[in-house]
Amino acid sequence: MCPHDRDGRDKLWFKSILEATNFQTETLPDTKHVSIAIELSHQDIAIRQQYFEQLKLLKIILEESTGEEWLWQLHHSNEEGQTMCRVVKIENGVNIFNEAGWPVIISFLNVGLWHWMSFGIW
Repeated sequence: MCPHDRDGRDKLWFKSILEATNFQTETLPDTKHVSIAIELSHQDIAIRQQYFEQLKLLKIILEESTGEEWLWQLHHSNEEGQTMCRVVKIENGVNIFNEAGWPVIISFLNVGLWHWMSFGIW
């Protein structure tokens, strides 16, 4: 059976695009911020950019379904120096080691993951 979104639209085509790429999701808390990201890390630059452009066609749908603006980065280098495309939401000013910031971090990640699930990504 084909997965559908809240409005009954078929999501299988979207999942097949993501499965064909080196697609990953990331939730990353550290000492300065917490982020949640969709990352495309295909080694072939042209293919990676093509998938990013296809994903970018869904920008309005993603941002309407999450109620938030996301940062769309065609070229992003991670800490290991790997270049990728990513769509990311960042909450600055929180520290995973500061217990006072945990409610903000937990809320940010819970809301972000819930939005992805409603969009059909997670």
